[in-house]
Amino acid sequence: MDEERRRREEDKRVAEEKLRVSEQPYFVFKNSKVVSNSNSESTILCMEFLNKGRGAAYCIIPDLECIAKRMDLSEFTIRRYEAVQDPIAMVSEAFVMVMSYDKDEKDFFRMTPTIKFEDASGRKYKQTFCIDIGDRLGNGVIINYAQPELCEE
Repeated sequence: MDEERRRREEDKRVAEEKLRVSEQPYFVFKNSKVVSNSNSESTILCMEFLNKGRGAAYCIIPDLECIAKRMDLSEFTIRRYEAVQDPIAMVSEAFVMVMSYDKDEKDFFRMTPTIKFEDASGRKYKQTFCIDIGDRLGNGVIINYAQPELCEE
């Protein structure tokens, strides 16, 4: 009896995991650019991400801050400038994350932004990217292939 119950629970867990993977959103970094804003003390960086997963992403919320490293490995903080304008990304749909940093910072740095989101079933994920910003135009290059991680509730 216990063996049968254990087997049923295992089958249920496997079925839930297959469903989760079939609905899992997956973001990829598409591009970035600096938006000119001469009236500000900050540089505005727009980063575009694309949902290439198998399901829509809901409640997309980038972290309020992330740490960036200059070439000399000293650190500074990049802050979220505004909320994601459309916090839902269907499959093959893009969204823009807008961050800001002090105008006096160098043009070359590595940043690690984290994006939190949910799938259609309400499961929570996070995905952390490593992106090099390589010039004053804000052109970025992805350094890692970030995988979505299921968050514990």
